[in-house]
Amino acid sequence: VKNNVQPLTVKLTADPSTSIISGNQVKLSALAQGGSSDYTYKFLICDDKGNWFKLRDYGKDNTYIWTPGVHGKKTLYVDVKDGSGEIKRAELSCEVKDKKEALTVKLTVNPSSSVVGGKTVKLTANANGGTGSYTYKFLVCDDKGNWYKIRDFGSINTCTWTPGVAGKKTLYVDVKDSTGTVKRAELSYEVEKKVE
Repeated sequence: VKNNVQPLTVKLTADPSTSIISGNQVKLSALAQGGSSDYTYKFLICDDKGNWFKLRDYGKDNTYIWTPGVHGKKTLYVDVKDGSGEIKRAELSCEVKDKKEALTVKLTVNPSSSVVGGKTVKLTANANGGTGSYTYKFLVCDDKGNWYKIRDFGSINTCTWTPGVAGKKTLYVDVKDSTGTVKRAELSYEVEKKVE
């Protein structure tokens, strides 16, 4: 009979423990105490449908870097085996969320900063993030604060504009994603007088 041997215990922690996002790394750490030393650690996971996956078989390292895939509720487990072969399990529940990136938009114009009145200008919007598909609306505002719609919302991210009156303008694009979120980008522009 061994004297003063504490029972084998194990604790499992995750960093981050909340806001676990699909594709972002999570560090799992197991803390074992008691039993007879020489611990080895095995990491497992069970999804909300009861499917089990072995993340890593028994090894000396008490940490494991997990990169979650499919969103949903998961239960993480560590099995610790001590030198005498005794095994203790700890578990940790978590929820994996889908990566949601904010909707962003950039507006580019060709020619880039100015054009002579009557010449055609091409506007291009580049959208990222958000949800689903995008629609694009192009507008212009002159230096007197008058607004003109170049084109209403449509699925094509480019449009052409043929400015008439010379002066400073501000070009805009509004991008709407499939949830109805709208983001605006703007660009200062100059229309030069036609040389007669």
